[in-house]
Amino acid sequence: MTRIPYFASALIAFAACATEGQRRDTGACPTGEVCSPATPDGLSFVGATFGDDWLVLDPALKITAVGGTQDVTINGIGSLPFSIAISTGALTADAPIGAALRLHGVAAGDPLLRIVDPATRALYDRVTIHAAAIAQISITPATDQLVDQSERVALLRGSGVDLVARLTDAAGNRLVDQRMTIAGASTRASWDTVHIASVPATEVALTITAGDRPALVATLPVVEGIDTLIAATPLTTEPPAAGDSVLVCFDGHAAGATVIGLTFSLSATGADTTAPVFGNCVSVTRATAGRVTVHAETEGLQASRDVDFGAPSTARRASRVRTGAELIAQRFPAHDVTLGERAAIAEDASIEE
Repeated sequence: MTRIPYFASALIAFAACATEGQRRDTGACPTGEVCSPATPDGLSFVGATFGDDWLVLDPALKITAVGGTQDVTINGIGSLPFSIAISTGALTADAPIGAALRLHGVAAGDPLLRIVDPATRALYDRVTIHAAAIAQISITPATDQLVDQSERVALLRGSGVDLVARLTDAAGNRLVDQRMTIAGASTRASWDTVHIASVPATEVALTITAGDRPALVATLPVVEGIDTLIAATPLTTEPPAAGDSVLVCFDGHAAGATVIGLTFSLSATGADTTAPVFGNCVSVTRATAGRVTVHAETEGLQASRDVDFGAPSTARRASRVRTGAELIAQRFPAHDVTLGERAAIAEDASIEE
């Protein structure tokens, strides 16, 4: 089960960056270009965001689906007049409106988008953009429950849930089509997300039309309650030491599926500090060696998990320091967290797991 077992603090917040143009990234005019003095710091580009992008707040450019669109905002252009040029026909773009333009995916490819002075043709900045064909369309809950996205999920009848339509290419990369339609008993929350105020008694079915693919009906099962409440074991090769923060999570299961839409009551005894993290997890810290017992209750069922803290060990703690990017890469599948083009988040941050 995919978990983040240790935190240096109760909750780590990541904020990714917009995609920087080559001139802004390097501080130099790209080879073979004549650059305009009007944008000495270059430009950056903001693309679409995903409805389940709750861990890494990522405004970077994404891959546009073939047959789909992506709206892009150019930062740093101000009120300068500009023209655009795309090096191949893999993507096209509508005429800009202010600092915004709309990309259209035509065929798989990775052309250069050049932003230039319309009078002199000097380069303001340029960036590589991407298009790929849709290989899979699926729906998944956008939830504050920390769950393994590879597990089967079911929705709790009567609960309110957000559902995200995921578009992926053959390599598992997330794609964007902001023209996508999602039809069903739901309210549109964003380009890829719908909200169901009260999950019905029968399965939830959504009809999704995206890119150049035919319409697809995707379904999620619905359950009346849960059969079991399970405490997940933190993933660690050694027990926590005094002073560590330990994340303990609980899952409600029905018919072998993790149930989404549950409301958890979480508490702990023996902890010096306790902080809720996600809807089904709590972070606990103990300053001295000893036992912390974490309790959970939902849908009339109860469960607990004991966490035994050992003596402090500076050497052991230092051995577990990793960068934020390494931690995310290990704990979350690549298709669950979409990083920006430069994968710039937390490159220099140290996180104790």
